Amino acid sequence: MFLPCGSNAFAWVVIGLLLLFRTAATSEINSSAGFCDYSNINEPIGIDLGYQLIGASYANSTNTFTPLALVRDDEYVSVIVQLASEHFDRANLKKLYGDRDGSLYGQLKVIIAEFAVKLTARIPYIDHPYVDLVTSTARQIYSSVSRQIGQLVNTVLRWRLQEDSAPLTLAEVEETFTRVFDDLIASTLTDTGTKLTFAVIAIPDFFNETLATTVLEASRKAGIETVARAIPRTLLAHFENPTIPEGDSVLVLDQGIHHCVVRAFSEGGGRAGSGSGRRKRSWAQIAKQKKRKNAAQKRATLRDGGLPLDPWRSQVLHQRLLAAVKRVNPKLETQLEIGADENILMAMVVRARMLLKKQDLRVVSMGTESRSADFYTTIEHDDDYPEQDGYLDEVPLHLDDWWVDGKDPGVKLTREMVLRTDEDYVKSLGNTIAMFVRAMQDDSDDPATEQPTFDQVVILTEWIDGDLIRRAVRKAMGNDVPIIGGSLRDITMVADGAARMALIRRQNLLRLRGEESGFAHDEL
Repeated sequence: MFLPCGSNAFAWVVIGLLLLFRTAATSEINSSAGFCDYSNINEPIGIDLGYQLIGASYANSTNTFTPLALVRDDEYVSVIVQLASEHFDRANLKKLYGDRDGSLYGQLKVIIAEFAVKLTARIPYIDHPYVDLVTSTARQIYSSVSRQIGQLVNTVLRWRLQEDSAPLTLAEVEETFTRVFDDLIASTLTDTGTKLTFAVIAIPDFFNETLATTVLEASRKAGIETVARAIPRTLLAHFENPTIPEGDSVLVLDQGIHHCVVRAFSEGGGRAGSGSGRRKRSWAQIAKQKKRKNAAQKRATLRDGGLPLDPWRSQVLHQRLLAAVKRVNPKLETQLEIGADENILMAMVVRARMLLKKQDLRVVSMGTESRSADFYTTIEHDDDYPEQDGYLDEVPLHLDDWWVDGKDPGVKLTREMVLRTDEDYVKSLGNTIAMFVRAMQDDSDDPATEQPTFDQVVILTEWIDGDLIRRAVRKAMGNDVPIIGGSLRDITMVADGAARMALIRRQNLLRLRGEESGFAHDEL
């Protein structure tokens, strides 16, 4: 398989989806009547097991959602970080990347060819009338806690946990997942009064079949029923999304503090005009779509595939900034040698970077407490740094309490350091995305054959560097490619996608129940 699961890749996902849409309604047989029991119609709820956060959403329609909860669990994050690190090592991707910022095109193509596989297939299902179950206005459930530097320290500690951690057992992983599901159930009930008993579950792409099965077992222990398979996050980010025209090729980038992954889908999006709640298209849009399809037939075909891009996780940005601060302030190394805590130093660098970029420090505490407001619309600074009209040129790290011997000479992080590091990151990631796109294009001996690019780009992020990912995509693919997501406002995108799939399942079951009821009536 490519990224997520063993040697069979997504074959089991496709099979699971076929079962979901075709046979889920026939799982219980009423022996006396000979018909299916549809008394247990599922609610349209999706759960996203992210790298940092666990979210739940309710699908009002295929493009309208109610966020139910967003929770964080430090032990869960540590487990995910360690599992991702072990996957990276097992895949021998260090050989590909080494210590470089990027990779040579030839090496990239070899590694992708080794992992690439057909990820998606057309999923048959039944058209249905629109069922509107929720009429209340959507509430944005987020959380924040201001000025908690301890959260940054904990985050830094999680970054380094995998370096000396003992191997995890499946029992430990399942216990952690079960507790997270318990917390999500409690938070959903407290925040919105919703009882969480069924959900389609999204998982990180690197999860193999064993981990995917462990997730299902943990959810059922917590009292959450689900479908036959957990589904990778990048697939649910675009599958059946009515804002993406049917058949569009989609490039998905999933990036955060601890991870970065890119995945290509040669065909994605939603079916045009299928089901209620889908976006109606004008004749001009239909003509444009037809023109795009005709052009697509004349150009090379895109492959499906994906690749972990761990060297472009946000943690690397912070490490480079720390190295830059050390170069300018050699006394820092002396303090570290005599016992100063490098984790705290890193946390202070991250904090200063956020202030220089005018980013909200409360983001480090997302998922620790609920609130019915989107706090990302405001930028709140620490009391020591009142908001200014422009950007600060430098921010002191305030290391008086950290300094072991002597006094803090006034170590600062400058805006120039941050901008230079950001620019190097964008350039490096952009080049790698461009190489990946080339590797996803079928080889053609005809020089006149137009090499295709992707119709849509979806960016998933759980951290504050979505702007850099968008810049890297523009650098690699130009300014015309549509980009969906890429900010913390889109934090529930995967949970929404899972909820959309749960809604489709519900509508299928209701439709089948209606058809079977009509059949029984005719027989009478």
